[in-house]
Amino acid sequence: MAEGVAFKLLCYAATMACGLMIRVHLRPFTAAFGRLAGGHGDAEGDRVIARAIARCVPWVLVIWALLVASAASGLHALAL
Repeated sequence: MAEGVAFKLLCYAATMACGLMIRVHLRPFTAAFGRLAGGHGDAEGDRVIARAIARCVPWVLVIWALLVASAASGLHALAL
């Protein structure tokens, strides 16, 4: 029982770390998107936005994997 709770807490902590990494990688996105929304978009801004989003995708996938692992551990504990 305690191992399951520890695993879920580890998943939660890792999810929070992934969220922080997403925020770090999205910093350039904010300025470039602001320029785009203001009507001053250009090809360089588009590249910055695309690069920032591409760098965040792995972190988002890890969050989803952690969510599935945490849910599966809860279901496994119920089956025991």
